[in-house]
Amino acid sequence: MRIIDHEIKRYVVRVKEFKEKSNNLKKLMNEGQTDKYELAAEELRKDEKKLSNIIKKQEKVLFVAFHLLLNLAEDLQIERKMKNRNIITLLMSMLERNNPDLLFIVLNFLKKLSIFGENKNEMKEQGIIEKLNRFIPCNNTLLLQIALRTLFNLSFDQEIRIKMNDQGMIPKLVDTLKAPGFRAQIIKLLYHLSLEDKAKATFTYTDCIPLVYQLIIHCPEPIVGKELIALAVNLTTNQRNADILAGDGQLDEMVARASKYGDTLLFKCIRNIAQFNPNCLDNFVLHLEQYAIMVQQCGENTDLMLELLGTMVYIPSDKWDEVIEKTNFIEFIHNNLVNGFAEDDIVLECVMLIATICRTERIAQMIANSYLIKMLQDLLGAKQEDDEMVQQILNTFFKFLFFTPTREIVLHQTQMVSIVLELLSDKNPNIKGLVNAILDYVQLHDEIWKNEIKIRRFQ
Repeated sequence: MRIIDHEIKRYVVRVKEFKEKSNNLKKLMNEGQTDKYELAAEELRKDEKKLSNIIKKQEKVLFVAFHLLLNLAEDLQIERKMKNRNIITLLMSMLERNNPDLLFIVLNFLKKLSIFGENKNEMKEQGIIEKLNRFIPCNNTLLLQIALRTLFNLSFDQEIRIKMNDQGMIPKLVDTLKAPGFRAQIIKLLYHLSLEDKAKATFTYTDCIPLVYQLIIHCPEPIVGKELIALAVNLTTNQRNADILAGDGQLDEMVARASKYGDTLLFKCIRNIAQFNPNCLDNFVLHLEQYAIMVQQCGENTDLMLELLGTMVYIPSDKWDEVIEKTNFIEFIHNNLVNGFAEDDIVLECVMLIATICRTERIAQMIANSYLIKMLQDLLGAKQEDDEMVQQILNTFFKFLFFTPTREIVLHQTQMVSIVLELLSDKNPNIKGLVNAILDYVQLHDEIWKNEIKIRRFQ
């Protein structure tokens, strides 16, 4: 390491001297001293050639030295000693060189060191993202490949992900994605970058989403690769991205593929489109009956059931009347609300779905004729400690109040109003807001409860 340090210092001195002579030459030219300028220019050309030869010889020495250190660093104790003697600083100073063999060794070394958080922090402080940016892309495939792997290791750090976006790496990575040889590594890296909300917006203005769609639709395997679909899932939490991915009939193609192969994660991506892009509602309505049938055929595949239910929650459509009758859907929901029958996540989605489908007096009558209202009351009593479940049940009961058949049962055949009154002092602001909205509505429609609610509110 002393040899490397010495060579770097020599390089700095030589470059400094050359720059000083170059500046002097510019000064002579500006002053119009032609004779002195020609002599100095000739001398500078000789110095430039001499410096180039020195650098070439030096880089051979540095290549051997770093190669030796990289091999020695296989022993973690020796690697720690190197770290304590500023190996990272020495390596970082090499990233400005142009010798491909030297750069390959240096990048490999940095990749190895970047696994550890302490090393990663030091690289971050020394501006590694700015220095690696020059390699994305580059003509040397080996350097590009090792640079991508180094960036992937570094991208587990949120600050570094933000820095990569700020440095304009995403558009360059997307352009490189078009080359199959680097696709797998770039998709993993883009997945990490897509974790950041600001970065998701950057993806909108690249070709990434059309490329992701093509890779999904033309995937040779029945189930789309996890890294690719995870990238799509992250991107579709942004409305504009979801709109692009679903446009021009692409949503229908994805639903067809997901249905054909039972691809749960692709259905998760489609669910995001339903949730974050209301512009696609008409497209989803076309698939509503298909979804209602598929969800009843999931059997023990609760992951798939969860995604299908979660998508239907975001399809508020008048077509539900027809779908419920054709598919016997009320009974399906009833079965999943039976205590202990389904997982809590499934139960929660069913609760939310009841609120979605309760849109007309006709559907409200179907719900009133079932045991769903009583089951939801029992569920509320059993899940008092689960704020999300309580909130969604209250939201569903609020929807029931809008329609005569369900309102009559809620007000006169259940204990719901009493239970809601007990929640007046709940600390969760969302629950408290729903409680007040429900009680306000009840006061408008029931004189018996009106005075009781007034008294309880001012106790």
